[in-house]
Amino acid sequence: GTNLNVQDIDAYWLQRKISQAYEQQIDPQQCQVLAEELLKILAEGDDRDVENKLLVHLQFDKFSLVKFLLRNRLKVVWCTRLARAEDQEERNRIEEEMRGLGPELTAIVEQLHATRATAKEREENLQKSINEEARRLRDETGGDGGRGRRDVADRDLESGWVKGQRQMLDLESLAFDQGGLLMANKKCDLPPGSYRSHGKGYDEVHVPWVSKKVDINEKLVKITEMPGWAQP
Repeated sequence: GTNLNVQDIDAYWLQRKISQAYEQQIDPQQCQVLAEELLKILAEGDDRDVENKLLVHLQFDKFSLVKFLLRNRLKVVWCTRLARAEDQEERNRIEEEMRGLGPELTAIVEQLHATRATAKEREENLQKSINEEARRLRDETGGDGGRGRRDVADRDLESGWVKGQRQMLDLESLAFDQGGLLMANKKCDLPPGSYRSHGKGYDEVHVPWVSKKVDINEKLVKITEMPGWAQP
């Protein structure tokens, strides 16, 4: 369990790993700050120096996490940088820098490219087999008797059904017009009678139903006035 797949590392992998080590009992903002500090530590110094600094930040009860990060420090640092690249040009520049820093980093780049190529090949092979199956079905339903089934097969193929039900998603219609809002309040006042129970890795918050008289001036929102994605 000490090896790390380079394909699993995205821009927020380290934050999730820290939160997991603390069993989700760490404040998200604190977790983000800690992740940035650990990234800086992992990027500089020899292993002994890095290990000591990690232990200072994470304490000895997180030694398994320290050991895991130390073993995979190059993967974590460089794959995070790649994941945070703003465009392909910056990503290419980082990969070129990695290739110039030795065989270990070159191997990481090759692993990333090999995994992407493998995934692309799987998708292409799947698409090819789907197309072949669609053609076979049309050939088997030849003649007037199978015209109806052939029409269905053609229509399904054109609509994208055979291609895995792909649909165009209108992201503009899903956008929240008031923008992204960060909820940074650490204290939340709940109605009387509310209570909280702690589980392993999660919290349950029970809030009682509060009866309320409807204001005569209050406007009820019709379903047809809601965004399209919310109506169903």
